[in-house]
Amino acid sequence: MPDASNENRLSLRERKHALVCNEIGHVAMQLFLERGFDATTVDDIVKAAGVGRRTFFRYFETKEAVVLSASEAFGKTVADAIAEQPADCEPLRALENAFVVVVDAYDREPGARAFHRLIEEHPMLRARNLDQQERWCPLFAAALGRRVRAKRNAMALELLARTSLAAFRTALSHWSADPKANLARTVASTFATLREGLGL
Repeated sequence: MPDASNENRLSLRERKHALVCNEIGHVAMQLFLERGFDATTVDDIVKAAGVGRRTFFRYFETKEAVVLSASEAFGKTVADAIAEQPADCEPLRALENAFVVVVDAYDREPGARAFHRLIEEHPMLRARNLDQQERWCPLFAAALGRRVRAKRNAMALELLARTSLAAFRTALSHWSADPKANLARTVASTFATLREGLGL
């Protein structure tokens, strides 16, 4: 029989880990946006966060990892949203709906555009972010493959996943350049343009 006290201690430990991780990440992002990524050191971050270097490296391998951790779970969140779409929803529409649902709150997040530009304007961060996004494609394809209406071969599913990711990247680019744009609506508009071009 499981020890409830051990489960509670684990839960508290996990909550503490998440809180400290989020706090360090928040402080680091503020510094990156204020000073620039290259001009901000790990020592700057630990000083501002009030933690030691050992604590920092317990949560993040590098300062690049701080930036990328913010979007690390994005792919799985979108994949879960794909799976939650109605059974009669066509694959491309399911992908669009999933992205729209997940990014709906982005415009209410302070510094969201600046965060995206930070990644896009720094070659190493951009390369690592693209590599991270590449790992999302199998998640999207698998989520589509589990859908009743998505009886496609593996190549078709991968093509749909990669096409949707290209549409999302295009939407991000236009959104980050226009301070008046809404990301969810920009994503929807990008997918609408895609469907028109494909005749879907």
